[in-house]
Amino acid sequence: PEELKFPVPVKVGVGQANVQLSNNMKWNVSQLEAKSQGKTALAVSMEQVSGDFISSPASVKIDADFGSENLRANASVKTAKDSVVVQVDAPKNNLTKFSTNTNVTVNDPKKWIPFKLPEGIPGIGKLDVSVKANLDTKKETVKYNATIKTHIGEFWPLEAENIVIKLKGDQNNINTDISMDNGEGGTIRFTGDFDKNLDGTFEAQVQNMSAKFGPQIMPLDVEITSAEKRGDFIDAKLETRQGSRFDAHLDFSDSLMITFVG
Repeated sequence: PEELKFPVPVKVGVGQANVQLSNNMKWNVSQLEAKSQGKTALAVSMEQVSGDFISSPASVKIDADFGSENLRANASVKTAKDSVVVQVDAPKNNLTKFSTNTNVTVNDPKKWIPFKLPEGIPGIGKLDVSVKANLDTKKETVKYNATIKTHIGEFWPLEAENIVIKLKGDQNNINTDISMDNGEGGTIRFTGDFDKNLDGTFEAQVQNMSAKFGPQIMPLDVEITSAEKRGDFIDAKLETRQGSRFDAHLDFSDSLMITFVG
């Protein structure tokens, strides 16, 4: 990219194109166009792309500018209701080290899943994903900061919930902050720090929630004041809304075994 320049305007267009892979996946592209923008920039657009894994016809735009010390590229894929926008910035003299900013909006996530989900899976509402990352492929390192927002349907013992998931970390560690609310004052909060094996410590709170157990409505409120996961085992300290305190030991090594003391 350091030496790439367009001394004269360049424009290439394809009216229709069909792409088929050996596994029979295929796509149809119409109005593909690539053209230079000045001497150090390029724009590629596809008016309509349809085929496997695309819920509805999509438009594609890619812009790349290599006129400065960094290569900057923007790409977007948009359907009538969904969009994926990606920005990439990398030094031209070291393309193995780059930063990205990705934003995804999907109104009906189930339409994008290439297989039928089992019955009983709760409905998934609009999905918004935002991810900022810095990667070095040569050193195999990554730092990221992500936010995921969605809405899931009712699944016992919980009502329908709005969910916000925040993830921050690198190739070795991850910090999580998950919040859920049912729109009626009930909330769940989970925070934790884990390593790449998902071992670590966490805390959680359930407030102003209840569920039906047989003919009775029972409170779900509980606070996990501290917990630690190591391999197939979790040890936690809990406190109920009534003030009862007890310890819990979970063993996933064979079949789930839960032991309460308190």
